[in-house]
Amino acid sequence: MTIMIICIMTLIFLPCCEFRKAESYTFGDAYLETQSRAIAERQMEELDREPYISFNEKGNVSQAMTLHLGNKDIVIELGGGRLVCR
Repeated sequence: MTIMIICIMTLIFLPCCEFRKAESYTFGDAYLETQSRAIAERQMEELDREPYISFNEKGNVSQAMTLHLGNKDIVIELGGGRLVCR
């Protein structure tokens, strides 16, 4: 009986929770993969999804920007191309 009450409470509570959207995680993975490929192959690479970001052979970006993905802000810093998630 207790397990059934816990299960019902969980089913009621879960939809109320705000889950992080997977988009912010997949963007970071694709970003770092493309940046690593640019460094490894020593050639210019471009992220193949919106927003289009290009990396030079050192993995640096030419444009800084802030992206709002789900409940996260992702800041792309100029030069080294470091990602900062807030």
